Amino acid sequence: MASGDSARARALSPLATLERGYAVLQDAEGHVVTSVAGVAAKSKISVRVADGRVHATTTRIEETTDD
Repeated sequence: MASGDSARARALSPLATLERGYAVLQDAEGHVVTSVAGVAAKSKISVRVADGRVHATTTRIEETTDD
């Protein structure tokens, strides 16, 4: 793989995305949560970050409104 291709592949990797500060939120069953509709207050969740996971329980859900 050429040097440019290697850099592009690295930049697109899921781990590289997490290293840039993004996270993946999962519900108690391991399903990825993409909307507040996917969780409820007092739900157990897992947040995947670059160097591990944070296990938490939600306290409340706030839906964003487009004003």
